[in-house]
Amino acid sequence: MNLLVDTRILVWTLLEPERIPRAFEHVLVDPSNEIWYSSLSVWEIVTKIQIGKMSLGRDFETAIKAQGLKYLPFESRHALKQFDLPLHHRDPFDRGLMAQAAYERLKLMTSDQTLRQYADNVDLIMVP
Repeated sequence: MNLLVDTRILVWTLLEPERIPRAFEHVLVDPSNEIWYSSLSVWEIVTKIQIGKMSLGRDFETAIKAQGLKYLPFESRHALKQFDLPLHHRDPFDRGLMAQAAYERLKLMTSDQTLRQYADNVDLIMVP
């Protein structure tokens, strides 16, 4: 399975792995799965660090890479894919991640229940 983790799941893998339910933990550690993280998540994490909503060292991307996750840069083709998504949700980071997942045909692993509205547009793995 190929999947893209959203920013919250990515942060949980770094700081609070116990928050990932056991039923979903196997997906992230199964060596037959390709797990991707987005440059959008890096941008969102840096933004949250700068405004004081998160505390992570500057080298957090080294910790991400140490977990074996693959890097997916956000490109114009991903931005344009947002035209295919309804405007149920206006968070640019979430919309970008959904567009990337849809364009690249990746499952998006998220705990953000508001994204359920996009189940017809994006293949979602909803983590409680």
